[in-house]
Amino acid sequence: NQIKAFRLADNKISEMSEWDYESLFDELDKLKVSDINMETFGFEDLDINWDHIEEISEKNYEKPEIDKLKCPLCGGIDEKIRFRKV
Repeated sequence: NQIKAFRLADNKISEMSEWDYESLFDELDKLKVSDINMETFGFEDLDINWDHIEEISEKNYEKPEIDKLKCPLCGGIDEKIRFRKV
């Protein structure tokens, strides 16, 4: 039961999380020069080509549209991710 509870909690946490890409890139660069074998963790190639990645700034960033739902009982409106299936 503890494993099932952990899986559910892990999935719920990931629904509301976001990547900090700047920190991710820094960590990946550090791993490239380390002696850690990332294949042990399921990563085959850390030689990632960042050339095609565009730098994001407030000027060129378009915030994604968030799906919203309306509760048929109370009329409350919230992000789709916050509702649960029943």
